[in-house]
Parts: sequence; C-alpha cells; structure tokens
Amino acid sequence: MEIFAFYGTVKSVPKISSNVSLSVLFVVTFFNLFFAIVWGNTVASKVFTESSGMICEWKQKTPVWSRFRLKQLKALYPARVRIGDNFIDRSTPVVAQDFVASQTATLILL
Repeated sequence: MEIFAFYGTVKSVPKISSNVSLSVLFVVTFFNLFFAIVWGNTVASKVFTESSGMICEWKQKTPVWSRFRLKQLKALYPARVRIGDNFIDRSTPVVAQDFVASQTATLILL
C-alpha cells in the first residue's frame, strides 16, 4: 500500500492544480502509512534489542555454580516480532523504507 501511495503522490503532485482532492488523498495516505510502518517497525526492533540486552544481562549476573540456570539461559532467544515470513531486528525499519523507495523508483521508470 505504501508503495502505491508513494507512486501516486509522486505522479500526482505535478498535476496538483487539476485534481487537488486526489493529490491530497495520495499525500495524506502516504504520510499516514509511512509513519505507521516506521513506528511499528521501530517498536518491533526495540523489542528485539531490549530482549537481547536483557538476556545478556541475565547471563552476566548468573553465578558460575548454577549450571542448571546457565543451561536455561543459553537456551533463551531474544523476542522477535514476526510479520509475514520475516522477523524484525535492529535494521528492519531502514531496510523497509529503502525497499519502498526503490520499488517506487522502479514503478516511475516503467
């Protein structure tokens, strides 16, 4: 949706005087989707970062004599948010917006 809204925004802005309502619809839709996707991906990447930091902190605080607890901590994985087939990690918000920009550029060149 964001790719099509960005494409519509780029194509309709030069013709804004002829059809203002359609241009405003594309611009508002693009900005709403952009902020929602960036915010959602940022929160999901923050979950991954904070949970991996918490696991590292727990591993450092565990005494050496507690082998059972150490095995439990080694089995832990950081919490990850899954969207579709992909998991979100630290760099996903940047990668997602780069993908949207490159796909929009490809559509404009066609």
